[in-house]
Amino acid sequence: MEDIKQNIIDFYKNYNINISIEKVVEAYQVDRYFIKIDRSNKTRIANIEKLIEDLSAELGIKNIKFTTDFETSGIVFEIPKKNRKTLYLKDIEYIDKEKKGLKVCLGKDLNNKNYVVNLCDTPHLLIAGTTGSGKSIFINSMIINLLNNYKKDYLEMSLIDPKKVELSIYKNCEQVKEIANNLIETKQILKNTLLEIDYRYRQLETYNCRNIESYNKKVINAKFAYKVIIIDELADIILQDRQEETANRKNPLQEQSLEALLCRIAQIGRACGVHLIVATQRPSSDIITGLIKANIPSRVAFSVSTKVDSRVILDEKGAEKLTGKGDMLLKMVGDEKIHRLQGAYVSDEEIDKAVDENTNLEEIKRQQAEKLVIALKEKQIQEEKQQQRIEQQKKQKKSNIIHFIFNIICWIFKWTFLIFFGGIYLIFKFLNDLSKHY
Repeated sequence: MEDIKQNIIDFYKNYNINISIEKVVEAYQVDRYFIKIDRSNKTRIANIEKLIEDLSAELGIKNIKFTTDFETSGIVFEIPKKNRKTLYLKDIEYIDKEKKGLKVCLGKDLNNKNYVVNLCDTPHLLIAGTTGSGKSIFINSMIINLLNNYKKDYLEMSLIDPKKVELSIYKNCEQVKEIANNLIETKQILKNTLLEIDYRYRQLETYNCRNIESYNKKVINAKFAYKVIIIDELADIILQDRQEETANRKNPLQEQSLEALLCRIAQIGRACGVHLIVATQRPSSDIITGLIKANIPSRVAFSVSTKVDSRVILDEKGAEKLTGKGDMLLKMVGDEKIHRLQGAYVSDEEIDKAVDENTNLEEIKRQQAEKLVIALKEKQIQEEKQQQRIEQQKKQKKSNIIHFIFNIICWIFKWTFLIFFGGIYLIFKFLNDLSKHY
């Protein structure tokens, strides 16, 4: 670290820029170097920023990120660690004792503190980044956070998983109401959600409440649970929906588009406790449209390949400098500052443990009993069919034997008749010929 500090100072000194490094703060993914600029020779921040790529080549470290520190009127270099530590899920465990809203720990910030957000303040979250940047692990960590903090009467989740393998493991959890794997099921979930939102608003109007929090305080027995809809891959189902929309363009009874359903839920879902978490690995403007961005203002950007993709997600550059493996930028609604966080790694064992702890055993037993009854019925039907086939074969065999015997008897009678009457005919003919002769 001391070598890097000296190399930075010497590098800029070669360009007649005098700087001093006041402190270094270590985080999980990067080290932050707080730099004070000597402005005696009228050095501008732009002069320092344009040399970042040269500094990166000098140090042999990629993805050095440059930010301005307005508190100290200086700048900060975020330099990736060469020997990076892994952040585990147990390191960011958060227990919500107050039960006000839906609080989730997203990871650790650059000060190594847990960063907890309330999904009711978000109120929806858009997640984007390239393949392998950590999106699916991040979604799993959020789901496990929610499962460990909130029970069925407080939280209800609908999972949309076009890949069919990422979120299916949570299907038996008591908080998970449904899982969709295709476009038809996804649209049905969103339509049902809109109907539920309409019902909840009528109830809020009846009890003269403005939001779900005040309603649940007034009502004792019929409280509303918070509902979270998680979509693991938005691009896949949106492209499918557009293909169907193009094929049915001339259909006057064409259904509402998937994008319109999502935006409608995002617009009216907050007050009645319905929240969206949408992820995609394709951060392009044809998927993350202006309408989606306007209705989902809170966003998480993982590593992307270009500045253009970063601007699509965050409306500014920076995500192209991330190091991957859970390194992310968070932009919260109403917060001008972008926060850099490190997400936790979630192992399969931790997922299995969370699922086991939140599995509805009675529901599983009921499903197993139903499957057993269905299997027994199918077995009984198969046995009856097999017995019918055996009896039918016996009847057919018996009928074949009778038919064979009848054919033999008929053959005997036929030849007996022919021989008998043929003999009589021959005798009469012989006698007739004999009488004529004599």
